[in-house]
Amino acid sequence: MKKCSSYARLLILLCAPLSLFPLRAAPPDEWHSATGGGGVEYRWSHGFEGSCHIEFRDSFIKNTSRSTQITGVFSYDQTTLNGIERNVLRNVFLTLNGHETSAGPDTQCQQINDVTISEFKRSS
Repeated sequence: MKKCSSYARLLILLCAPLSLFPLRAAPPDEWHSATGGGGVEYRWSHGFEGSCHIEFRDSFIKNTSRSTQITGVFSYDQTTLNGIERNVLRNVFLTLNGHETSAGPDTQCQQINDVTISEFKRSS
């Protein structure tokens, strides 16, 4: 029994520091599915002086002449004078073209956590 409780303590000691890091962040420079987007994907990268650049595409219309209008929000972590403000929300409204990616609004941030699409409309 002592052996089991000492393993449990060791596990807690090893895992506790991991809880200090946000686990929800989407890794940069990789395509991720947007929540509720029906095929809309996004990727983000670090820009100049702490900015984040975000791009969108619609895998459903990729390599076609069609377009998709999206409305939604993205959640990001922002550095402020008081520290890091987590899960700040920013609205996004864009038209995505099938032949290229579409740039979203750049923002001052540490990382992009998630993108949620509330509405999308595909057209020919």
